[in-house]
Amino acid sequence: MKTARFYTVKALIRTFSGGYSQLVLNEVLKESRLTSRDKAFSSGLFYGVMERKALLERILSERCRKKPDKEVEAILMTAFYQLLFMDKIPESAVCNESVSLCREFKKASAASFVNGTLRSFIRDKKPLPVPCDFIDSLVLSYSCSKDVAESYVNWLGEQKAEEALKNSLGRAPVFIRANTLKLKADELQQILLSEGIESQRTDLKNALEVKKGDIAHSRAFSEGLFTISDKMSQICALSVGAKKGDRVLDLCSAPGTKAFIMAQMMENEGSITCCDINSGRLSLVNEGKKRLGISIIEEVTNDASSFKEQWADCFDRILCDVPCSGLGVIRRKPELKYRSREDYENIHLLQFKILETASKYLKSGGTLIYSTCTINPLENEENISKFLKAHTDFRHKDLGNGFIIKNAVGENDSDGFFIAGLEKK
Repeated sequence: MKTARFYTVKALIRTFSGGYSQLVLNEVLKESRLTSRDKAFSSGLFYGVMERKALLERILSERCRKKPDKEVEAILMTAFYQLLFMDKIPESAVCNESVSLCREFKKASAASFVNGTLRSFIRDKKPLPVPCDFIDSLVLSYSCSKDVAESYVNWLGEQKAEEALKNSLGRAPVFIRANTLKLKADELQQILLSEGIESQRTDLKNALEVKKGDIAHSRAFSEGLFTISDKMSQICALSVGAKKGDRVLDLCSAPGTKAFIMAQMMENEGSITCCDINSGRLSLVNEGKKRLGISIIEEVTNDASSFKEQWADCFDRILCDVPCSGLGVIRRKPELKYRSREDYENIHLLQFKILETASKYLKSGGTLIYSTCTINPLENEENISKFLKAHTDFRHKDLGNGFIIKNAVGENDSDGFFIAGLEKK
């Protein structure tokens, strides 16, 4: 039987090749026969390596004269992580298990190299790389690409950038929202407790923070009693202000979490058109609405940047949660910490095009919410400022404390997010 470490390495290899960490890990663990305890160990080790990838890669480059095969690379990085951050695991066990993994991944010829590299690292008292400057210290201390570290400093200044990157370490809290079509948060809390899942109330109505238990495989989840959603994501959906009878457009919807919350606000009366350019991802919206008992959602495959004449001036409220650099959700998607600047430097142009297209679909007096899960001013404030200058038929829409809501990474124990309210005159 394959071990927990085997599945960790397997998931890492796939993720290093461009897979999404959460999706890859879920797929790999689903195909395993691991116990719940071993799955938890494998998951913790996987996310630990992903979280410290830049540091582990630097150690690897300093200990190896040439870059090893991808399988050996993942095995060594997993071992280095255990030696540095998992004190309860004996060093000898880390070495022996890593050698066994070489054989399991058909890399037996590398077994002696792996063993020698790890034992040499231990003999040298597990030294950490020495940073060459402040940016490099951020890269090594909080494990991110040089481009991301430089971007954070440019956007936030040195002190706030370091604080935000520090907040990217550690597992993000799990928040859920009661499906108010079926029950309230206090009722949900008791039902979860009967399944051994502990939760606590938050400062957001009908939102709970899960403290203990596997909610994704709970009976309450399969019965559609709640939606898994970060607090800032919930606030984004609530900012739309959807009410009974509204015609709502969720322009970049999949997997549909915010649309589900809006449908509950509307008491399942009215209509929500959920769009995504990827028809396959819209299946997640369809699955979710059925699980939650929502009947007012329609899925439409659509390129959000291309104008649809038949939608002109049709919608009361529009959510424009645009594709973005994602640098506000690096706690949940650690692979985003290693992006290069070219991955996100021009995305604001697409966002602006989507925003302009969305504005044409809004009725006079209607509300448009523009949002991202990043902290990049070019994607956020500057896009809104540019839009309002070019579209004098729009003005700020007060969201309760101004027309903009911003949250830094880890602030309020939540994701980095930007929300702006706009109203058509």
